[in-house]
Amino acid sequence: MRNAKTPFRDFYTWFFKDWFVSGARTRLSVPARSIYQDLLGLCYTEGHITSDKVVLMLRLGIPEQYSPDMDAALAEFEVDKKGRRTHPRVKVEIKRLAAKRKQLSNAGKASAARRYSKPSKPTPSQQQRNDGDASAY
Repeated sequence: MRNAKTPFRDFYTWFFKDWFVSGARTRLSVPARSIYQDLLGLCYTEGHITSDKVVLMLRLGIPEQYSPDMDAALAEFEVDKKGRRTHPRVKVEIKRLAAKRKQLSNAGKASAARRYSKPSKPTPSQQQRNDGDASAY
């Protein structure tokens, strides 16, 4: 199902090298790393995630036995003024995506303006008709 609230946020740039040397990766257990990655994706797609651990565990299909790993993964996220969890990297990627989308939009508009501002060249059949019309005068 496509996210209707935040369209076109179905992907984000992810560099393995950044992940491999990140502090979160070194602090988290292997199961917590997986949960952390799922939470990042959910946060990026929706812009934030709930602070309710039980809801998140149900949404991600995480069994109760991984509750301590969920706590460790959630500790990597900041809580905003509305009590929702966010992540600094998510904020950076959302801004980067918006800038890229704006740049592509502007480039498309400029291309269309150039395309439609040029005088159109007549096709050979139009040229013959025009030449024929001119000789009639």
